[in-house]
Amino acid sequence: EQTFTVFVDTQPPQTNVSVTPSYWTETTIWINANSSFTLTTKDNGEIPSGVAGVEYKVDIYAWKPYTEPFNISAYGPEKHSVFYRSTDKFANKEEPKGIVVTQDNIPPETTVVPDKQLYSADNKYFASTDDYITFVTQDSQSGPEKIQYSVNGSSSVTYDTRRISFTAEGEYSIKYFAADKVENIETPKTYILIIDTTPPATSINAGFPQFIRENKLWVTGLTTFTLTALDGGSIPSGTKYSASSPAQQDIEYKIDDTGWRQYNTAFDLTGQIEGAHTIYYRATDNVGNTEPEKEQKIIIDNT
Repeated sequence: EQTFTVFVDTQPPQTNVSVTPSYWTETTIWINANSSFTLTTKDNGEIPSGVAGVEYKVDIYAWKPYTEPFNISAYGPEKHSVFYRSTDKFANKEEPKGIVVTQDNIPPETTVVPDKQLYSADNKYFASTDDYITFVTQDSQSGPEKIQYSVNGSSSVTYDTRRISFTAEGEYSIKYFAADKVENIETPKTYILIIDTTPPATSINAGFPQFIRENKLWVTGLTTFTLTALDGGSIPSGTKYSASSPAQQDIEYKIDDTGWRQYNTAFDLTGQIEGAHTIYYRATDNVGNTEPEKEQKIIIDNT
């Protein structure tokens, strides 16, 4: 007499899928062309016979045996359905499962946003220590995940929406890029920001007639005065030009306690009474640095 033990297995395996990288929302599973699909399966039942094989297919194409993680880049950038199933050693076959995925192969687009319009020259932007920049990135598909930036070759850090400003005069090379939620990475860009903290220096020149004695300057009401400004600093932004006269530097002057006037061309003191007067003057550069007012004392003698 012989005894046999018979095992009955009627339950099929259960297969699960994971996709890396991927981003799952309530309506869409986002992937990129190189996202990796991994299938894991487990046979069920009280005494499972074990998994015999796993298969998958994309859209209406034929089933393929699963042997290692795969991607679906060969099927094009559209939306795709990925199906999968397993069979155990007793030929119990799992009902096919599937997910619908949408490819996002376009990286985000990031821009630098200054707090105001900055003066620029040769693709460089000039600012003062009061100015700041922020980053804004757009991604119309899976959405932006993070922005990375570095300054003057330092290690990249993640941008956390705070304003970025600098306190020391000099040139700052800001490299930045963004990644979206399925790891499409933007080609890095560079933004050159120059901080200028040094105001211009203005000089005054008196024409003729003039006479100097004991460090005092005598002139007549017809003597002309010329103002010239030169911006300083390690990387000067340049003296600002007048909005009303684009070819003229933004220099102001006043005589005694009268109001400030825009300097446009050489001026004289016609109409001023004889005696002691003071000419005050100052200039502003392209980032708004205004020099402390200077003065030139004169004595008008028309007699």
